[in-house]
Amino acid sequence: MNESWIRRELVFIRHGQTAYNLERRMQGQLDIPLNETGKTQAADCGRLLKTIEWASKPEVLISSDLCRASETAEHAAAALGLPVMLDSRLRELMLGDWQGLMVEEAAALSGDGIDPTIDAPIGRPDNAETTEQVAERVTTLLQEVAASGKSTVLVSHGGTLQIATCLLLGQDISHRRQFSFGSASVTRFAFGEDGVPVLLSFGLSA
Repeated sequence: MNESWIRRELVFIRHGQTAYNLERRMQGQLDIPLNETGKTQAADCGRLLKTIEWASKPEVLISSDLCRASETAEHAAAALGLPVMLDSRLRELMLGDWQGLMVEEAAALSGDGIDPTIDAPIGRPDNAETTEQVAERVTTLLQEVAASGKSTVLVSHGGTLQIATCLLLGQDISHRRQFSFGSASVTRFAFGEDGVPVLLSFGLSA
């Protein structure tokens, strides 16, 4: 494919696996580190980035300040020869009273059961962050990245990246669950002169 039209790229990377992911425990903004599998996934992600033939190689790398993301970002940064910039706007959704609970425990609190299509409780606790609040903080960051004109890597979390993808593609954030990001996966968007995002690849993993 002729990629001469591409002026910048935006790359999304989800963090590697944690013990909470494996246990089906709600993480939210709890600062849970990568487990051994997650560390391997993060290293593999770094190696994958080295194999990509970039139309516009990343010049900036920004990561959530939660350690599961920043640990993953270190491998990506090493592969691309970039420093890691931390930004709390890339944090996962804050899940209030559900944080630290098993999926079944959170579902019992909500009283609405589990959505089998996403293996997550239906609803949200009153003291959780709303998807609209997440969209607001992510929008400000995406606007800053666009204004910089630089190809940028964002290392974040599944829920946050789902919302960011909806924002980029002009979809309502209520449709976010159609985008499922695997652990330490790489998703690439390209922008031409018109500034309209084009999805180059979704969910690449080593």
